Amino acid sequence: MHSDTSLSTRSSRLLGQGLIAAAAALTLSSAAVAAPGDHIPLGNAVITPSIDAGWEHRTNAFQTNEGGNGVSNLLFAPNLQITAEGPRSDFSLSGHYEGRFTLLFGRGDADVLYSLDRWTDFNVDSQLNTLKGQVLQLGFSESIGMRNNLASVSGVLPSGGAYQRQFRNAFSTVATVRAGPSLDIRLHGNWAYSKYWVPFSNTGRGFRDLNTKNEFGPRLDVQWTFFPRTALIVESELILNRWQNTLIGGIPESNTGPGLGVELAMPDSIFSKTRVGVRGRFTPRLVVVGMAGYGIANYNEASVTSPTELTDFGKDLGGRGVANAPLGMRLEPLLVQLQAKYEVGPTQKLVLGYNKDFADSWFTNFLAYNEVYGRWDGQFVERINTSANISYRRENYSGEITRSDDLVRAGGDVGYQIQDFASVTGGVAWIRRLSSQQRLDYDDVNIHISANFTY
Repeated sequence: MHSDTSLSTRSSRLLGQGLIAAAAALTLSSAAVAAPGDHIPLGNAVITPSIDAGWEHRTNAFQTNEGGNGVSNLLFAPNLQITAEGPRSDFSLSGHYEGRFTLLFGRGDADVLYSLDRWTDFNVDSQLNTLKGQVLQLGFSESIGMRNNLASVSGVLPSGGAYQRQFRNAFSTVATVRAGPSLDIRLHGNWAYSKYWVPFSNTGRGFRDLNTKNEFGPRLDVQWTFFPRTALIVESELILNRWQNTLIGGIPESNTGPGLGVELAMPDSIFSKTRVGVRGRFTPRLVVVGMAGYGIANYNEASVTSPTELTDFGKDLGGRGVANAPLGMRLEPLLVQLQAKYEVGPTQKLVLGYNKDFADSWFTNFLAYNEVYGRWDGQFVERINTSANISYRRENYSGEITRSDDLVRAGGDVGYQIQDFASVTGGVAWIRRLSSQQRLDYDDVNIHISANFTY
């Protein structure tokens, strides 16, 4: 039970140390030919090491409706990026490690304080594109990462730990056929492996294994450019979700959260999604994306072995029976993506959008959501950058656990570029969740400041 967790912790720490060592070695080896901010040239490649360090304070660290969980922590995040471009291919590799150390905790519980530290967050992304300029082009991408996500969304006991941990390895390959000057056809093959841990449900440190999932399937994208800078898009994908354990131990209810039941059924499923729409630059400053489609999520009840008194774990999205279902269930399979990006000025950009989609969930069947959002990025004076965002998302969880949540996020940052190689950024973020399970309601305000140094 502890071996996987300790192994992942050691692996992520070694990765972080490796990024730091690689950045230091590359910096020292190229110090004679590059200055801070110039990056490091190496043949056709450009190597960019950087580091972020900062402080943040959160008013409700566990994101529970009890509140009173104010906490400050220090952030340490080294980064390394490598890009290389040739006449026939290009390659990119980026690595990021993130560590957070808790400074202050109001309740003073040592075990709970420890559970807020984060030393296992990292991600490594790579991409290779070959046969550039040819009729047939090939691309490969790999993404590996560990992430600690706040677990209060599922009612995990704060006394047992603050996070639900996920390790993910995703690989994708794509073959692109340029069938003429205006038609591109892309066939993708996708595979992803995910492993989940949750905190122990009793007071103490550490995680326990929850489950493992493989998801794989093909995707077809067709793009026809029928006007200059404007294209008709067709996207279609099939996703197979396969859980290692289709019946797992849940998280009992307690005075700090509603829990996830004594047992959880995690049936295997098949998703299909198809969208059609238009993407184009309709004016010199306006880019619009409009997509609409339909999706189905079918869950296989027979894949769950020996369920005791569990119900609703075979609930599907779309497919047969939708015509006679309530209006909300008839609308769930519809897929919508709308986005308008407007360049207010040469250094200012406004983005408005709406998404309607669904996804597989790690503690129930699926999550269907509607989201509206807005983002602003701009530079008003030299060396000062600003950004702001706001979003509202309606989440409907369906399956053995069924509930509806309203999630609001808002925030803004101001950054000052001290030199080409150094900047400082500060800001504030706010998140609020209102759930049909009222014990999951919370507000959390995040105040943060960080410095970035890039070689």
